[in-house]
Amino acid sequence: MKRTTLLLAALFALLSLGAQEPTHTLKGQAVGPNGEPVGYATVLLAPAGEEYDPAKENHQGTSASTEGRFSFSAPEGNYTLTITFIGYKLWTQELSLTAPTDLGAITLEEDSQLIESVAITGGLIRREADRYVMSNLSESALAKGRDSYE
Repeated sequence: MKRTTLLLAALFALLSLGAQEPTHTLKGQAVGPNGEPVGYATVLLAPAGEEYDPAKENHQGTSASTEGRFSFSAPEGNYTLTITFIGYKLWTQELSLTAPTDLGAITLEEDSQLIESVAITGGLIRREADRYVMSNLSESALAKGRDSYE
């Protein structure tokens, strides 16, 4: 009886392995126009024609490494690969994954809408030699219509 049970369990395990779809590796590297790595870029992989949704099982997302490298393992099929990062234009490519694929260096274009700098002036707290002093909070836009408890 033990032998039969063990044989049936082994048979079911082999059948379940054969029923799985083959998976392939997709990898690449996000780089800027000068070839410098774009570290921590957001990389998304979704089936072709579908918008990325992290709740769906066959949708994957990751952040590139500090060197801009990324890697996915996905079943055979048609996909949309999207790479995005602040200061660069959205990069999208349709691809068919039928074997392990290395896309190599993917060059992202700089976005001309980039803000060069932001200046923050003023503040509600200032430091003096022996203490911190809060400015007149009643003049703050955050305090309008509120009392001291709020």
